[in-house]
Formats: sequence, structure tokens, C-alpha cells
Amino acid sequence: MLLPVRFLPPLAALASIGLAAPFTSPSAPATVAALSPAAVNSGSAGAVFNSMTEAQRVGQLFMIGTPAGSVSSQAVTDIQTYHAGNVILTGRSSAGVAATASVSASLQGKVTLAATAGVPLFVSTDQEGGQVQVLSGTGFSSIPTALVQGGYATTTLRADAKTWGAQLAAAGVNVDLAPVLDTVPSAAFAPKNPPIGYYDREFGYDPTTVGTKGTAFAQGLADAGVDASIKHFPGLGRVTANTDTSSGVTDSQTTRTDSYLTPYATAVNAGAPFLMMSSAYYSAIDAANPAVFSSTVVTGMVRGDLGFPGVIISDDLGNATQVQSWTPGDRAVKFLQAGGDMVLTVDPSVLPAMYNAVLAKANSDSAFRSKVDASAMRVLTSKQKRGLLLQGMDVSSVQGTVDWTGAFNHGARFAYVKATEGSTYVNPSFGSQYNGAYNIGMTRGAYHFAHPDASTGAAQADYFLSHGGGWSGDGRTMPPTLDLQPNPGGATCYGLTPAAMVSWISSFSAQVYAKTTKYPMLLTSYDWWNTCTGNSSAFAATNPFWLSSYGTATPSSIPAGTGTWTLWQSATSGTFPGGQDNFNGNYSQLAALATNHD
Repeated sequence: MLLPVRFLPPLAALASIGLAAPFTSPSAPATVAALSPAAVNSGSAGAVFNSMTEAQRVGQLFMIGTPAGSVSSQAVTDIQTYHAGNVILTGRSSAGVAATASVSASLQGKVTLAATAGVPLFVSTDQEGGQVQVLSGTGFSSIPTALVQGGYATTTLRADAKTWGAQLAAAGVNVDLAPVLDTVPSAAFAPKNPPIGYYDREFGYDPTTVGTKGTAFAQGLADAGVDASIKHFPGLGRVTANTDTSSGVTDSQTTRTDSYLTPYATAVNAGAPFLMMSSAYYSAIDAANPAVFSSTVVTGMVRGDLGFPGVIISDDLGNATQVQSWTPGDRAVKFLQAGGDMVLTVDPSVLPAMYNAVLAKANSDSAFRSKVDASAMRVLTSKQKRGLLLQGMDVSSVQGTVDWTGAFNHGARFAYVKATEGSTYVNPSFGSQYNGAYNIGMTRGAYHFAHPDASTGAAQADYFLSHGGGWSGDGRTMPPTLDLQPNPGGATCYGLTPAAMVSWISSFSAQVYAKTTKYPMLLTSYDWWNTCTGNSSAFAATNPFWLSSYGTATPSSIPAGTGTWTLWQSATSGTFPGGQDNFNGNYSQLAALATNHD
């Protein structure tokens, strides 16, 4: 929890890394991602997890602070050296949406394959309203206090929160550490409650109001494509000191079955993606440990009693006075050991000590390592639900009318559409599918199913290009693709020798390049490529590969000379209509693929 202000010290760029654009495009859907949990193509998060070193997995478990108006050198070090996977914009900034978007884009620009395995950051802030609103200025509304919001009709509050969330999304912020679901007993007690009531951060003075209005706030953020973090479990509404500035802060009233816990249950049942732990003691529950270090509270109550499946994040463990009697390393280890997932430290300078302690324990304690890995997978799954992992789909006439809104809301960010086959077939659904993907905010591309026994490669390239297979470097169009699969009605290799097949593919590729200045992607399986081209390396230097490989963590074999894959079709059906696909890179690399001429 950040202290209120009196105690505290361009969109185009952001779109290039694919974060704000899907939520702010004029053609985006009116509702982006309901708060209810989205189904997940676990292959994508799993593939990313399997590609990571243990050091990179540990880095996903930290959220580090940087000033809201700039990127600190320490934050850069934390991301690039210690693999930190998440940031929080701290302090206060009145610079407005565009300037904040530049800060967010700069932070995302520190993401590399070496730093985070190419996984984008969760960028968060505290945007509750009233005195706890980090971001203001042009493009940001002046948000009223939660106590005022609690007097709004539920539908009005959700709509307003969607507006505020859209402003955050436009600024490159994808997590809001709000709403507060702590219940303050009464208006008379509020001034005696330093962290919440004193600043009108409560939605009301009864659990029903708090739960209903807080959940509406969280749902509005989700409607705008921003994850909410409900806080501060199991509640700070009864304490008489602030954990940020005091030690030994204790709630002696709240019990494990307390009615003041119901707002959290309401929000969890509605699908809240993040839950923040309080660092106060709760003597009627676990007198020996602050809640943030208590397995009884974190695992027993949050995971058990509430059944919360999402990301459990700590309150600040860097600067908070409440936890200063523990070393930074012990704070991080104790939170994760208790069952937490993401360590929040507003002070980025303590991250190295925290990170090193967690990694050392993970390397020496298999049980703890299992917890770390489970938490890393939970964070990656959450990023996938929010569309931060690059997953997509491929469709043909078989899928017909596609629910593009549903696919986008479940995390699809790119799509390939079959345009043609051989020299005579055109997908009758191509136009609606191709435009549907674009209009929802996806990067899209077209593919041609090859029939090397029907006509020359150049002839089929011309047919493809004249029926939807063209390309321009608009940043939203993937390379034209040649689909090379076993002959559905004859010999696997269409009666061609490996040398003849390589010649045919070369003819197709050269014609596409001549007409578009873009080499086509080659969609195939390793088995087909090995059988029908003799595992040729002739295209390794020019053509990206899209490999179909099922039942594996990543494509198990790579064509000669390529060294890697660009797209991976991991299944023929799943979360999205049609094939389930993964991009081997980050948003900036996807944008480059859709922009740069070869």
C-alpha cells in the first residue's frame, strides 16, 4: 500500500509492443475480457515456462518500483540482471497518459530473451481514487474516493471504472493495485484507522456494500483490459496504525470466519485475478506471524477457504516499517514459503538481495523450488489471460463464422486465415475471417495450402496473392504463408523428389518475394520436411518457419540450418477456434515481423 500523496515524494510507441493497442484500438470490442476467469491454452504458458531458466522463473515473482514519471537505472538493472518480470509505477505523476505511455514503453523495451525470456512485464500502479491516485494529468480523470464511489449505482461504478481502466490501458498499465476491500466499522472509527478510513479508501461501512461496489470497480477495470488486485487481505479496516510507517501493527478482532472477509469472497467468486496480502498481525488467526508470512492465512484462508486460484501478491516488503526486522531476503522467502506468488517492493534497490535469497533456496530446497515453479507458472498463466503471452490461432472455412471477440477475450493476439488451396480453391469465409481478426485488434495473416502436383510454385503464388495473400508492412499483417502438409488425396510428397520439392518451394517463395518484398513463412512439420525435402537448409536464411508439433513442450525437431522456430502450432483445437499457435518472441518482435521488408 502506498501512502497518500501528502506523505510521498506516446501511444504509438506503446502500440509497437502490443500492450495498449489491443485495448484502445477504435475497432476493439466494447467489452474486453470479463472478470470471470478465462480459459487458458496452457500450452502457451507452459511452453514459456519450459523455455525459462530457473533464474528467469524466479524473476517473474518480483514486482519492483520505479518512479511514475521515469525509468530508474536500478529498475533497469533489476529487469536485465535479476530478471524482474513486473514493475510498479510509484510516487505521483501529473504528466498525463501519453507521457506515462512512454515510460511504460521504455520499461517494456528492457524485456529481452535473456532478461525475461521475452515475456512482457506486468506494469502496475495504485489508481484507487481520492488521495491514492498515482497518475493524473491530460487523459486521466480525477477519480473520487472509494467512499464516494460506494454511493454510486453499481452499474454506474462499473462503467466509470471501465473509463478509468481504459486510461490506464492507454498509458501501458495493465494491473491496478485496487480496489480496497477492507471494511471500516463506522464513520466514527474511520479517522482512527490510518491506512484506510482516514483517507476514505473504503467503499462503505458494511461488508455487503464493500463487496458489491469493490467488485463492480474490479469488473470495470477488467472490461477495459486491466487486471485488478483486491486488497489488503484479511483487512486493514480495524487497525489503529499503518504498516507502512509503524511496526507491530495488529488486528485483534478479525477471525477466520469473520463477516469482514465476505467482500473478498465476493470478488474472488467473480474472478478477481490478483489478491494482495496485508502485512499486519491478526492475533485471532495467527498471532506469531504477519499475514503476509502466515501459511495459515495465505495458503489456508486464501487458497483454501476462499478457493482463490489467481496471483497472490504481497503488500510492500521493501520500505514498510512493519517488516523491517527481517532481512530483505528473508521477507521474500517467507512470503513465498507461506504460499504467496509475487513479492512487491517499492524500493528496487533491495531486489538483488531478495532475488538472490529466493534463487539460492530454490536451488538447495526441492520443496521450495516446487513452490517457486508453481508461482512462476501462475504468474505466466495470468499474463497469458491478459494477452501478454503471444498466442494465436489459424482458421479456414471449417471454422466458418468465428467469434473473434471471444477469441480475443481469451487471449488470442494473432490469427492466420486460409486464403487459397492449389490453383482453384478460395476460402469462401476468407474476407469475413481476415477482416474480423483485424477489426478485433489482432495481427493477422493469410496462408496458402500447397498442391505441388497441380501447378508451378510461381503460379500458385500468383493465385494466392491475387486472392488475399498480399502483404504490406503495416505492423498488423503477418508474412504470407505457404502451408506444406501431406497430400490429403495422394502421395505424401505429391510425387516429387526432395530436389524437385525444394525447387517448387523456391519458385513459390521467389514469386511472393518479388511481388511483396517479403519472404513467405513456411508452415510444416519436421517429419514432412525431412521426408519431402530431405531436411533441406535452402530456406534457413530467408524464410521463417511455422512448425506443427503436438504433445511436446516446444517443437521437438527443427529443420536444418534454421536453429529456431517463429510460430508453433501446438494443437489443432483448443481454447480458440481452429489451430492453437504460439509466437516465439515478444510483441516488439511480432510488430517487426509485420512491419519490416526483407
